Parts: sequence; C-alpha cells; structure tokens
Amino acid sequence: VKQRPVRDIVSAEEWQARVDLAAAHRLIADSGIRDLTYNHLSARVPGEPGRMIIKSQCEMFDEVTASSLETYDIATAAPIIGGPRPLSGGGLVIHAGILGARPDINAVFHTHSEANMAVSCHKCGLLPITQAATRFRGRLGYHQFGGYEFEIAMRDRLLVDLGDNLAVI
Repeated sequence: VKQRPVRDIVSAEEWQARVDLAAAHRLIADSGIRDLTYNHLSARVPGEPGRMIIKSQCEMFDEVTASSLETYDIATAAPIIGGPRPLSGGGLVIHAGILGARPDINAVFHTHSEANMAVSCHKCGLLPITQAATRFRGRLGYHQFGGYEFEIAMRDRLLVDLGDNLAVI
C-alpha cells in the first residue's frame, strides 16, 4: 500500500512549519553544530497546540527534510505522523516538557554548540559584555547537568530552571 506524501495529509500551516523547521536544522548544521543526534529542534504545530513536530532520533541535522519530521501528541507522546514508537529521550523530557508546560513557547532549540558548552562550564555564566549577550540579561536560566535528559523525572527540574525565561544554559 502506497502511503500518501506528508504534504498531502497535513494542514498548510503544519507543512509551512515543517519547511521552516527543516530549514532551521540545515542552517544550524551549516554553522557547524553537529553533535551527532543529541540535538533537537522542535515546533508546536500551528493551530494544534497539543501537537509538536521534531526530527527522528536517528537523523543528523543536515538530513532533516519537511517530510522526514515526525508529529507527536505533546501530552501522551503518541506518534501521529512518522514515528513508529512513542516520543522518548530528550524529545520527551526537553521538548514535550517545555512545550507542554509553556503555551507561550512555540519552538524549542536544544543544541550543544561549542559556545554553549564553553559558557556552561563557567560559574559566572553568560556575561553581558557583548550586544548579543545583553539580550539575555535577566532572561536566562541555568540548568545543572545531571546526566542525559532521558528520564521523565528530570523534566521537573528543567522546567524549574527555565522558569519564566525563554532560554536556559
């Protein structure tokens, strides 16, 4: 049985979000962020606040396409389009956790850039000494690394550390 193309089974708004999210993956890959498959970008499905799109756990950033992205129910982690199994790991803990708890956030970027890792190693955190850094003054949370974000119990601490901020290191 031939499956219909993803573009034919999603709304125009979801398709555009998929195109944009795939482009974001490619742009980040082009900037050198390639920490194997341990990074994810996700987006809430426009018009469907209980659903999110995210890349497969086995795809590299430069492999992501609008059609390869998977759609999940945020509350239940059930696959809707693409994924054969329920959402797990960082997709479940970080992405579904943040999107489920923060209706004001429509996209989550989880990356391990060299700059992120360097700043996270310093007790002083991100210093407001550049124009770009001042955008985050008083608007940035810090999350102590406690192991890979694969256990659902880790979600609560992440959400506390994010607080009302739009970014967390």
